[in-house]
Amino acid sequence: MIEFIEVSYDYYGQIGVKDINLKIEEGRWVSLIGANGSGKTTLLKLINGLLKPKKGDVLVDGINTKNVKTSFLSRKVGFVFQNPDYYLFSNSVLDEVMFAPRNFKSSDPRRCAKEAIDRLGLNKYVGRSPLELSEGERERVAIASVLSYKPKYILLDEPTKGMDYRRKLEFSKILMKLIEDGHTVVVASHDVEWVADNSDKIAVLHKGEIIANGPMELLSKDVILNKASLIKPQTIEICETLDLEVKCRFKEVSKECLSIKQKIQSFTR
Repeated sequence: MIEFIEVSYDYYGQIGVKDINLKIEEGRWVSLIGANGSGKTTLLKLINGLLKPKKGDVLVDGINTKNVKTSFLSRKVGFVFQNPDYYLFSNSVLDEVMFAPRNFKSSDPRRCAKEAIDRLGLNKYVGRSPLELSEGERERVAIASVLSYKPKYILLDEPTKGMDYRRKLEFSKILMKLIEDGHTVVVASHDVEWVADNSDKIAVLHKGEIIANGPMELLSKDVILNKASLIKPQTIEICETLDLEVKCRFKEVSKECLSIKQKIQSFTR
Protein backbone atom coordinates (compact mmCIF):
# COMPACT_ATOMS: atom_id res chain seq x y z
CA MET A 1 0.00 0.00 0.00
CA ILE A 2 0.98 3.61 -0.61
CA GLU A 3 -0.25 5.98 2.08
CA PHE A 4 -0.21 9.76 2.42
CA ILE A 5 -0.65 10.99 5.98
CA GLU A 6 -1.34 14.74 6.34
CA VAL A 7 1.18 15.47 3.58
CA SER A 8 2.01 19.01 2.49
CA TYR A 9 4.66 20.29 0.10
CA ASP A 10 5.36 23.79 -1.18
CA TYR A 11 7.67 25.25 -3.81
CA TYR A 12 9.37 28.22 -2.11
CA GLY A 13 6.13 29.26 -0.44
CA GLN A 14 3.79 28.31 -3.29
CA ILE A 15 1.49 25.40 -2.40
CA GLY A 16 2.16 22.15 -4.23
CA VAL A 17 -0.13 19.93 -2.16
CA LYS A 18 -1.75 20.55 1.21
CA ASP A 19 -2.92 18.19 3.97
CA ILE A 20 -3.19 15.15 1.70
CA ASN A 21 -4.61 11.93 3.16
CA LEU A 22 -4.81 9.14 0.61
CA LYS A 23 -4.46 5.35 0.51
CA ILE A 24 -3.55 3.52 -2.70
CA GLU A 25 -4.07 -0.21 -2.30
CA GLU A 26 -2.16 -2.91 -4.15
CA GLY A 27 -3.50 -4.23 -7.44
CA ARG A 28 -5.58 -1.16 -8.25
CA TRP A 29 -5.65 1.51 -10.95
CA VAL A 30 -5.87 4.86 -9.19
CA SER A 31 -6.11 8.09 -11.18
CA LEU A 32 -5.26 11.58 -9.97
CA ILE A 33 -7.21 14.15 -11.96
CA GLY A 34 -7.49 17.90 -11.94
CA ALA A 35 -6.56 21.03 -13.87
CA ASN A 36 -2.95 21.99 -14.60
CA GLY A 37 -1.21 23.03 -11.38
CA SER A 38 -3.63 21.14 -9.14
CA GLY A 39 -0.89 18.99 -7.58
CA LYS A 40 -1.05 15.73 -9.56
CA THR A 41 2.60 15.54 -10.55
CA THR A 42 3.71 16.64 -7.10
CA LEU A 43 1.90 13.66 -5.58
CA LEU A 44 3.66 11.27 -7.98
CA LYS A 45 7.08 12.75 -7.15
CA LEU A 46 6.34 12.38 -3.45
CA ILE A 47 5.59 8.67 -3.96
CA ASN A 48 8.93 7.85 -5.59
CA GLY A 49 10.96 10.11 -3.32
CA LEU A 50 11.98 12.78 -5.81
CA LEU A 51 10.28 15.16 -3.38
CA LYS A 52 10.19 14.76 0.40
CA PRO A 53 7.17 16.05 2.36
CA LYS A 54 7.60 19.35 4.18
CA LYS A 55 4.89 18.09 6.53
CA GLY A 56 3.44 14.62 7.11
CA ASP A 57 4.62 11.25 5.80
CA VAL A 58 4.44 9.17 2.62
CA LEU A 59 4.67 5.41 3.23
CA VAL A 60 5.42 2.90 0.46
CA ASP A 61 4.79 -0.60 1.83
CA GLY A 62 5.40 0.85 5.28
CA ILE A 63 8.69 2.50 4.27
CA ASN A 64 8.82 6.23 5.00
CA THR A 65 10.13 7.97 1.88
CA LYS A 66 11.94 10.51 4.07
CA ASN A 67 14.24 7.78 5.36
CA VAL A 68 15.42 6.22 2.09
CA LYS A 69 17.08 7.35 -1.12
CA THR A 70 15.16 7.71 -4.38
CA SER A 71 17.48 5.08 -5.89
CA PHE A 72 16.17 2.57 -3.32
CA LEU A 73 12.52 3.41 -4.02
CA SER A 74 13.03 3.27 -7.80
CA ARG A 75 13.36 -0.51 -7.69
CA LYS A 76 9.85 -0.70 -6.27
CA VAL A 77 8.33 2.44 -7.84
CA GLY A 78 8.67 3.09 -11.58
CA PHE A 79 7.99 6.63 -12.81
CA VAL A 80 7.16 7.62 -16.41
CA PHE A 81 7.49 11.40 -16.65
CA GLN A 82 5.24 13.63 -18.72
CA ASN A 83 7.97 14.65 -21.16
CA PRO A 84 10.12 11.64 -22.17
CA ASP A 85 12.56 13.89 -24.07
CA TYR A 86 14.03 14.93 -20.72
CA TYR A 87 15.53 11.49 -20.12
CA LEU A 88 15.73 9.53 -23.39
CA PHE A 89 19.45 9.34 -24.14
CA SER A 90 20.42 5.98 -25.68
CA ASN A 91 21.34 5.44 -29.33
CA SER A 92 18.60 2.87 -29.92
CA VAL A 93 15.21 1.91 -28.54
CA LEU A 94 16.58 -1.47 -27.45
CA ASP A 95 19.44 0.10 -25.49
CA GLU A 96 17.05 2.60 -23.91
CA VAL A 97 14.66 -0.08 -22.69
CA MET A 98 17.53 -2.32 -21.55
CA PHE A 99 19.05 0.40 -19.38
CA ALA A 100 17.01 -0.22 -16.21
CA PRO A 101 17.12 -4.05 -16.12
CA ARG A 102 20.84 -3.94 -16.93
CA ASN A 103 21.54 -1.54 -14.04
CA PHE A 104 19.28 -3.45 -11.68
CA LYS A 105 21.37 -6.56 -12.46
CA SER A 106 18.61 -8.54 -14.18
CA SER A 107 19.71 -12.04 -15.18
CA ASP A 108 18.59 -11.37 -18.78
CA PRO A 109 18.15 -7.62 -19.49
CA ARG A 110 17.72 -8.17 -23.23
CA ARG A 111 14.78 -10.51 -22.69
CA CYS A 112 13.19 -8.08 -20.22
CA ALA A 113 13.59 -5.25 -22.72
CA LYS A 114 12.18 -7.23 -25.64
CA GLU A 115 9.12 -8.27 -23.62
CA ALA A 116 8.38 -4.61 -22.82
CA ILE A 117 9.06 -3.54 -26.41
CA ASP A 118 6.67 -6.21 -27.68
CA ARG A 119 3.96 -5.14 -25.21
CA LEU A 120 4.16 -1.54 -26.43
CA GLY A 121 4.25 -2.45 -30.13
CA LEU A 122 7.74 -1.03 -30.69
CA ASN A 123 9.41 -3.98 -32.43
CA LYS A 124 10.01 -2.19 -35.71
CA TYR A 125 11.84 0.64 -33.93
CA VAL A 126 14.36 -1.39 -31.87
CA GLY A 127 17.38 -0.21 -33.87
CA ARG A 128 16.33 3.42 -34.23
CA SER A 129 17.18 6.34 -31.98
CA PRO A 130 14.26 7.20 -29.67
CA LEU A 131 14.71 10.87 -30.58
CA GLU A 132 13.84 10.10 -34.23
CA LEU A 133 10.38 8.86 -33.29
CA SER A 134 7.07 10.72 -33.02
CA GLU A 135 5.86 12.13 -29.71
CA GLY A 136 3.49 9.22 -29.10
CA GLU A 137 6.18 6.68 -30.01
CA ARG A 138 8.70 8.32 -27.67
CA GLU A 139 6.10 8.18 -24.92
CA ARG A 140 5.72 4.45 -25.50
CA VAL A 141 9.51 3.97 -25.37
CA ALA A 142 9.57 5.76 -22.01
CA ILE A 143 6.77 3.51 -20.72
CA ALA A 144 8.56 0.39 -22.00
CA SER A 145 11.76 1.46 -20.22
CA VAL A 146 9.86 1.34 -16.91
CA LEU A 147 7.87 -1.82 -17.63
CA SER A 148 11.10 -3.62 -18.52
CA TYR A 149 12.12 -4.08 -14.89
CA LYS A 150 8.58 -4.73 -13.62
CA PRO A 151 8.33 -2.45 -10.59
CA LYS A 152 5.53 -3.15 -8.13
CA TYR A 153 4.12 0.36 -8.46
CA ILE A 154 3.94 2.12 -11.83
CA LEU A 155 3.47 5.90 -11.84
CA LEU A 156 2.43 7.56 -15.10
CA ASP A 157 2.26 11.32 -15.67
CA GLU A 158 -0.10 12.17 -18.58
CA PRO A 159 0.68 8.85 -20.33
CA THR A 160 -1.91 9.18 -23.13
CA LYS A 161 -0.46 12.43 -24.44
CA GLY A 162 0.11 11.99 -28.18
CA MET A 163 -1.90 8.72 -28.36
CA ASP A 164 -4.86 8.28 -30.67
CA TYR A 165 -8.00 6.39 -29.62
CA ARG A 166 -6.75 3.00 -30.83
CA ARG A 167 -3.44 3.38 -28.99
CA LYS A 168 -5.29 4.36 -25.82
CA LEU A 169 -7.37 1.18 -25.99
CA GLU A 170 -4.25 -0.94 -26.50
CA PHE A 171 -2.43 0.86 -23.69
CA SER A 172 -5.36 0.35 -21.32
CA LYS A 173 -5.21 -3.40 -21.98
CA ILE A 174 -1.48 -3.39 -21.19
CA LEU A 175 -2.05 -1.65 -17.87
CA MET A 176 -4.96 -3.93 -16.96
CA LYS A 177 -2.77 -6.99 -17.66
CA LEU A 178 -0.09 -5.52 -15.38
CA ILE A 179 -2.69 -5.11 -12.64
CA GLU A 180 -3.79 -8.72 -13.12
CA ASP A 181 -0.14 -9.69 -12.66
CA GLY A 182 -0.05 -7.92 -9.29
CA HIS A 183 1.20 -4.45 -10.17
CA THR A 184 -0.42 -1.20 -9.00
CA VAL A 185 -0.93 1.69 -11.44
CA VAL A 186 -1.14 5.34 -10.40
CA VAL A 187 -1.94 7.80 -13.19
CA ALA A 188 -1.92 11.59 -13.19
CA SER A 189 -4.05 12.75 -16.10
CA HIS A 190 -6.43 15.38 -17.37
CA ASP A 191 -7.78 12.86 -19.92
CA VAL A 192 -11.06 12.46 -18.07
CA GLU A 193 -12.62 10.19 -20.73
CA TRP A 194 -9.77 7.67 -20.53
CA VAL A 195 -9.65 7.84 -16.74
CA ALA A 196 -13.40 7.28 -16.44
CA ASP A 197 -13.31 4.19 -18.65
CA ASN A 198 -10.50 2.45 -16.77
CA SER A 199 -9.89 3.52 -13.16
CA ASP A 200 -10.83 1.61 -10.02
CA LYS A 201 -10.60 4.78 -7.99
CA ILE A 202 -10.05 8.49 -8.58
CA ALA A 203 -8.80 11.39 -6.51
CA VAL A 204 -9.86 14.84 -7.72
CA LEU A 205 -7.42 17.66 -6.93
CA HIS A 206 -7.96 21.40 -6.84
CA LYS A 207 -5.25 23.89 -5.82
CA GLY A 208 -3.21 21.21 -4.09
CA GLU A 209 -6.04 19.64 -2.11
CA ILE A 210 -8.07 16.48 -2.67
CA ILE A 211 -11.67 17.61 -2.97
CA ALA A 212 -13.09 14.15 -3.75
CA ASN A 213 -11.77 10.62 -3.46
CA GLY A 214 -13.57 7.43 -4.40
CA PRO A 215 -15.20 5.53 -7.30
CA MET A 216 -15.98 6.83 -10.78
CA GLU A 217 -19.45 8.06 -9.72
CA LEU A 218 -17.67 11.17 -8.46
CA LEU A 219 -17.29 12.27 -12.09
CA SER A 220 -21.07 12.57 -12.33
CA LYS A 221 -21.18 15.21 -9.57
CA ASP A 222 -21.48 18.66 -11.13
CA VAL A 223 -20.34 20.41 -7.95
CA ILE A 224 -17.04 18.51 -7.96
CA LEU A 225 -16.49 18.88 -11.72
CA ASN A 226 -17.17 22.61 -11.69
CA LYS A 227 -14.82 23.22 -8.76
CA ALA A 228 -12.03 21.21 -10.43
CA SER A 229 -12.67 22.74 -13.89
CA LEU A 230 -13.38 19.31 -15.40
CA ILE A 231 -15.89 18.24 -18.04
CA LYS A 232 -18.23 15.32 -17.41
CA PRO A 233 -17.03 12.18 -19.28
CA GLN A 234 -19.08 11.00 -22.25
CA THR A 235 -19.45 7.57 -20.64
CA ILE A 236 -21.35 9.09 -17.73
CA GLU A 237 -23.35 11.47 -19.93
CA ILE A 238 -24.54 8.54 -22.08
CA CYS A 239 -25.44 6.53 -18.98
CA GLU A 240 -27.44 9.44 -17.57
CA THR A 241 -29.16 10.15 -20.89
CA LEU A 242 -30.20 6.50 -21.32
CA ASP A 243 -30.96 6.06 -17.62
CA LEU A 244 -28.28 3.35 -17.28
CA GLU A 245 -26.54 2.57 -14.00
CA VAL A 246 -22.94 3.74 -13.78
CA LYS A 247 -21.05 0.82 -12.26
CA CYS A 248 -17.60 1.61 -10.93
CA ARG A 249 -16.41 -1.34 -8.87
CA PHE A 250 -13.37 -2.98 -10.48
CA LYS A 251 -13.81 -1.09 -13.75
CA GLU A 252 -17.30 -2.60 -14.32
CA VAL A 253 -18.60 0.44 -16.16
CA SER A 254 -22.04 -0.27 -17.60
CA LYS A 255 -21.47 -2.64 -20.54
CA GLU A 256 -24.39 -1.16 -22.41
CA CYS A 257 -22.91 2.32 -22.09
CA LEU A 258 -19.44 1.33 -23.26
CA SER A 259 -20.89 -0.59 -26.19
CA ILE A 260 -22.89 2.46 -27.28
CA LYS A 261 -19.92 4.76 -26.78
CA GLN A 262 -17.63 2.56 -28.90
CA LYS A 263 -20.21 2.39 -31.67
CA ILE A 264 -20.55 6.18 -31.67
CA GLN A 265 -16.78 6.61 -31.82
CA SER A 266 -16.46 4.11 -34.68
CA PHE A 267 -18.95 6.16 -36.72
CA THR A 268 -17.29 9.50 -35.95
CA ARG A 269 -13.69 8.45 -36.67
